[in-house]
Amino acid sequence: MFKSETTLRKGITKKKPTKSMKTIKKHILKKTTRTVHEVDYQDLNDFVHKVYPEMKDYHFVTQQECGNDCCFQFDTNSGSTDQDERFPKISNCELFAKLAEDGHIEHGDYIVNVCW
Repeated sequence: MFKSETTLRKGITKKKPTKSMKTIKKHILKKTTRTVHEVDYQDLNDFVHKVYPEMKDYHFVTQQECGNDCCFQFDTNSGSTDQDERFPKISNCELFAKLAEDGHIEHGDYIVNVCW
């Protein structure tokens, strides 16, 4: 019998862990798991035009003043919906809060992807 083996009942042998076989302690990254809704910017434009016809000139890219190949995160709880006046100049953050408040989308975190 080798040094790294032990005999169990009924003649079964089991290897003893050697230094190379010992478990290496892994570092764990602290994290939080949550749901994030991902939306394409053009789908958002179409949706806003359908649920708020008075915002027919709304365009995410213009409102956000962004370019191609980027993404933006919004939280429906972070925008103020105090001003309404049927949205003369509403930020995208306020728009997400308004959509959630009016029951058009779920409350939560959203990522808008811009890629054309």
